[in-house]
Amino acid sequence: MMGGACETAQVGDECFKEVSWAMLSGIHEHPEWYEHLTTWSSFTDFQRSLHEKGRGGCSQPCPGPGISKAQLKELQRAEAGDPNGLQEMELTTEPGSSGVMKGPCLCLFDVDRTLTSKQGFADKCPGSEVHKGVEDPAFGGGDLVISPVGANMEETPCNKCKLGVISQGQVGGADEKKIVMSGLQDVGTIWSKPDHVVSPLVHGCPDSEKPKCAQSIVKWYATEVDVHILPKNVFFFDDQDGNVDGFAQLGYNAKQISCTSRDEGMRNSVGICGAQLNEIFLKQGIQRCEPDFY
Repeated sequence: MMGGACETAQVGDECFKEVSWAMLSGIHEHPEWYEHLTTWSSFTDFQRSLHEKGRGGCSQPCPGPGISKAQLKELQRAEAGDPNGLQEMELTTEPGSSGVMKGPCLCLFDVDRTLTSKQGFADKCPGSEVHKGVEDPAFGGGDLVISPVGANMEETPCNKCKLGVISQGQVGGADEKKIVMSGLQDVGTIWSKPDHVVSPLVHGCPDSEKPKCAQSIVKWYATEVDVHILPKNVFFFDDQDGNVDGFAQLGYNAKQISCTSRDEGMRNSVGICGAQLNEIFLKQGIQRCEPDFY
């Protein structure tokens, strides 16, 4: 480029595609690639960053913000032939049946005894995965054990939905967080606090506030990813009975899991083996374990 010339990418350019992906997806999935940028950075900010890194064939952009994120999202929907962002998906709605769900769906999971199993119980919880040397401090501590669902999310109906986490605990240290995130597709690496939700991963959310944290995640998907999820398409999974309360008031669905394995040492208040693959189905309403399981 000669004499300080500039060129802001236009629709159809390879650079335009690269910048669009970075603004709408990349910054959420790989924030570490964009150290000096945020979800509020402009199109030209992203193009400048790609130009400096020699990526996407991008030139130095001209002054000004460039196309807005809202306009990019409109273009994206138009290209997909889906102007309203809705589509029909065939999903398993309960064991042994299937149905059609209109629009995107969201599956939200507790962590302790939901995406994880009880420490030291991997041999008693088929399908669980123990991670030696990775400390899970919850409920007395020990080596991290990932539950069957935490290890095999792709085998559940939720693999067609957006995903998120709502945990009362802090999800251990960096190593535990990394392992938990590895089982969840496209959730990024940023963890949020309940009073400032900037991602679909929320820790430190009190049990009584979990419906509000779910609502904040739904709003985040709408404003930051332009994925608008109907309340009836939101599904929350938690091992503790009381934690599914409050979701119906928002029109959301909630299901208690780990029903066949309850921790007597915790007065049956929590599960042992965490979420089982056959417990994850997308059925509307609030579902609790049968009393006989306690």
